[in-house]
Amino acid sequence: ILDNGGFSPTMALAEGSPAINKGGGCTPKDQRGAPRVGICDIGAIEFNSTLTTMEYRSSLSSFRIYPNPSIDNQIKIAAIDKTTNKTVRLTVFDALGNTVLINENVNLGDEYTLSLASLASGIYTLHIQNGEETFRGSFVK
Repeated sequence: ILDNGGFSPTMALAEGSPAINKGGGCTPKDQRGAPRVGICDIGAIEFNSTLTTMEYRSSLSSFRIYPNPSIDNQIKIAAIDKTTNKTVRLTVFDALGNTVLINENVNLGDEYTLSLASLASGIYTLHIQNGEETFRGSFVK
């Protein structure tokens, strides 16, 4: 569940979701204000097949995770502010909260490619820890 736009956090539909084009009695626009085209989707937001980039910012650093959903069993993580050159710990959790992947001592000063080959298809949460600060973001494989 992420801030996909609108008044509350929502879960975006994944490609192939059975909720796509299965709604009824929908408003002309979804929660974000995006138009519903054809048969609406079940849920607060319409499926958008365009790949997205998630950007996260704080007072100490900022980074982005892309593409989302992943392509070719990988996502990329990059510092937006190149002065962020920090060594971090990446931890990936599955939908049940189980730790499924840990990468230590990752330098986010440059783009970093995280292999998702060992993960099943699904929605995951990524924690990026740089000392006292932990960033949380989600991605779809």
